[in-house]
Amino acid sequence: MVHRDQRKLVQVVAADVGLVAPSGRYVLSEENRPTTVAQQAKLVIPIVDVSRLAMPDDVEEAAKLRSALQSWGLFVVTGHGMPKEFLDEILEATRKFFHLPLEEKQKCGDLLHEYTLESGRVTMDVLKAMAKLLNQEEGFFINMVGERFKSYSRFTYYPPCPRPDLVNGLKPHTDNSVITLLLMDKDVGGLQVLKDGHWVDVPVLGNDLLVVVGKGMEIVSNAIFKAPWHRVVTSADKERLSLAMFYQPEPERIIGPPEVLVHEKRPAMFKKCLVQTLADGYWDAFAAGDRTVDFLNVRINAEADAEL
Repeated sequence: MVHRDQRKLVQVVAADVGLVAPSGRYVLSEENRPTTVAQQAKLVIPIVDVSRLAMPDDVEEAAKLRSALQSWGLFVVTGHGMPKEFLDEILEATRKFFHLPLEEKQKCGDLLHEYTLESGRVTMDVLKAMAKLLNQEEGFFINMVGERFKSYSRFTYYPPCPRPDLVNGLKPHTDNSVITLLLMDKDVGGLQVLKDGHWVDVPVLGNDLLVVVGKGMEIVSNAIFKAPWHRVVTSADKERLSLAMFYQPEPERIIGPPEVLVHEKRPAMFKKCLVQTLADGYWDAFAAGDRTVDFLNVRINAEADAEL
């Protein structure tokens, strides 16, 4: 069933809500509402300098990357080489984009194309470093997902909400990508990651980026690297923007745990599956509040969710 609001722009829906509480279809049950967790203060999102990952003797940064991937499934990226002015321009264009008439929105392309190229460079550096962590050659993951792997961007606008305690800006989910690269609002936070049973705030990052492991990577790493649950909470008085770049395997590829990462102590955690099948099932799984691999019965071993 398609709700009437699904045909409206998010700004129109937000304007309809105005200063009153959101309608019942958006309100979460009491146990699922956003809460402030005292433990958040003790947990710090890991930071990795991507420019140091290509240095063969920099074992310290490689260790930071391994720890971030295995314990969090995401990390803040510094040293990415994108100028502050360029990223500021991207965010400003994104902000303006959401306040343009529909016909004008369809003209905005050159700046995004440049950002896509730069993001792809950072993503390739991360994939190479992840392969080396597993004592594989640099192209290990790139070859598995295909050099022509698909990328797509998602601009997301989160309007102010008069009752942020009742709703999510984006419900808890895991990404279907191999890697997701996020450029987030420089002034307003909202992204949270589930860590040790607690929702932890991802801080405002300025001109740093955020790498998030997706289910595609979890499958091709045989669950050595795990996709984290994350969500977005809203603000009562501030709008928030983000630009996500999702990097997917070639849709016609069949992916699964590679033989070199499967052994007696770590059997295959997933069945082989067609990438397009995962893509087709994603939104149904999202609506059900489930991981795609569970929704489509791709997971073999429940230990894929266990801590390493």
